Amino acid sequence: MVNQVPLHLRHLLRAVTLASCGAALLVSSACATAGWPQYRRWMADYDAAERRMAKTGRDLLIWYQEARPGRRDPLKQVLREPAVRGRIHRYVRCSLLRSFEPDRRYVAQYGVERAPALIVVHADGTYHAITGVMTAEEILEFLDGAQAGGEKPRMNPHVYHEPRYEWRGDYDRARTAAESAGQAVLVVFHRWLSRDWPRLEKLLSRREVTRRLACLVPCKLSSWHRSARALAGEFGVSNMPALVIVHPEGGHHVLELPTSYEAIVRFADDSGVECHPGQP
Repeated sequence: MVNQVPLHLRHLLRAVTLASCGAALLVSSACATAGWPQYRRWMADYDAAERRMAKTGRDLLIWYQEARPGRRDPLKQVLREPAVRGRIHRYVRCSLLRSFEPDRRYVAQYGVERAPALIVVHADGTYHAITGVMTAEEILEFLDGAQAGGEKPRMNPHVYHEPRYEWRGDYDRARTAAESAGQAVLVVFHRWLSRDWPRLEKLLSRREVTRRLACLVPCKLSSWHRSARALAGEFGVSNMPALVIVHPEGGHHVLELPTSYEAIVRFADDSGVECHPGQP
């Protein structure tokens, strides 16, 4: 009987079952009821949705809903209709609330001031938006017309974004991404088989540092790779660990052997980079 199995073995059995379920999910949806994360679900965090959008290359669909106690958003049932549900699965989907001030500030960048509303954000940064109660047919018509090349948002520097570094391990790819975004590259050189990276990661995670550097395209390179050592030489780096900020126009600034977050803050300010991650 299951109840006769020791508690720690039951936990182990459950973990093994969930792991097996996750593997089976690659070829079947049979484990959906076990609570395994589904890409087709609505996300409630615009930061996470933007990261998934960047990772998958898919457009972002935002449902801005009027959700208050005792009041249901009129789009809720319409979005569940088969014709609509079958259409929107291709998007990264994010549900934001009018009652939450950071969400209001975020959607206002896309010209939306009231709920309910739908916003499609494209990979090129442009968007299409529609507000008001809609039928399934009207939603489908909106999505048909919401193709790339829409309006440009009015980005608000005071929209809060959780600072995160999406580290890349290839400088050429990081430079290409930075050029597309019109942003600088942050290159971190660290010695292989050393404590360089744990120490640097702690310094770079300081709020004072992320406010200045989190908007750059970050690239982390180990001295174990010959190409990394060659690139360090091109930037004039002779001592690792080192930070290099490569500007869009081609110039660069170098900080060798950073020992404090204050030194990194001064380095960032002297290099002239500007980030506006916003405040809550």
